[in-house]
Amino acid sequence: MAKSSRALKAKVIAYIATFTALVFAATSVIVVETPATKGFFNLGETMVYTAALLGGTLVGTIA
Repeated sequence: MAKSSRALKAKVIAYIATFTALVFAATSVIVVETPATKGFFNLGETMVYTAALLGGTLVGTIA
């Protein structure tokens, strides 16, 4: 039992690290400026939702 629990924790940590990096990349690299409002939006929020859907609530919350 200890090995499977340890493997599960390692898998969750790997998901968290991967999705955190993807959220950072989507937030900082993919920026679309909106001249009419002098603002911008990025795709980081969609990556957070994707992380929550694929990795579960813990992964989505931390990412």
